[in-house]
Amino acid sequence: MVARHPARLGDRSAFAAYNVDSGELDFAHEVVSTAPVSVDGQDAVELLFNEWSRETGRIGTDRFTCVLDQDRARWLTVTLHDGEARTLTKGDPEFDAGWAGTGPRRLVDSGRYQQLADGSYRHTGTPDMGAGVYRVSIGPRVFTCLRVFDLTPFGDESAELGVAFVELGGRTVLYREYSTSTLWDDDWQVWRAAHPGREIVIDGNVFLQRDCTGRAHDVLTTASMDISRARAGGGLEPNNDTRRHRSWPPAVSSCEPSSPPPLMVARR
Repeated sequence: MVARHPARLGDRSAFAAYNVDSGELDFAHEVVSTAPVSVDGQDAVELLFNEWSRETGRIGTDRFTCVLDQDRARWLTVTLHDGEARTLTKGDPEFDAGWAGTGPRRLVDSGRYQQLADGSYRHTGTPDMGAGVYRVSIGPRVFTCLRVFDLTPFGDESAELGVAFVELGGRTVLYREYSTSTLWDDDWQVWRAAHPGREIVIDGNVFLQRDCTGRAHDVLTTASMDISRARAGGGLEPNNDTRRHRSWPPAVSSCEPSSPPPLMVARR
């Protein structure tokens, strides 16, 4: 999840994904907490997900219910509108695979990822998700962030790596997705050469910044930039300024390691 779950009634968050090669806006999401609901006797909040895609030029809408526990946010139901509306709940294989597992609200860097002399990383065995403290510059703004690694392994030695930069208030300001070369065809070496510096090596496994679209995106959020909304309650759509990639978004100019305290904690 890119932005903190707006699990409290009235909360709103959004993010926009920019192609790192062209600078163009490829897709944008808005998440709005719309109403209190009850799911199997449990108090929860309904979330409305609006997604705009440059490829389709349309806005799609899905509905979720979510509860905010002390240690994590949990999905209870997911209603997808991909052709025909369908609702998934706990016990459905698709729900269990995509939404049953959520990360902790308390994010800590206690040394899980040790950086080696060659710039790669190795696991140290600690359970936390933190991976260093960074100064992230986006346009004129500078954020001190905990970098978070969300590693999802697959059974065939492939894996995906979500990398979030989370400021101390718990808001993600920048998000990137990486994947192992085994998920791609033989062009991965060409891709790697064309995108220097956009890789992370963990325990000898090379992760390239490349998501499920086959492209690389820098994802910016409402914590790091202003995202225009088309109309109240009507979802998210970029205006003309957001489409002009030469002047928008504000460039991610750097993500530099910062001297961390002994223990870095961000709560979302």
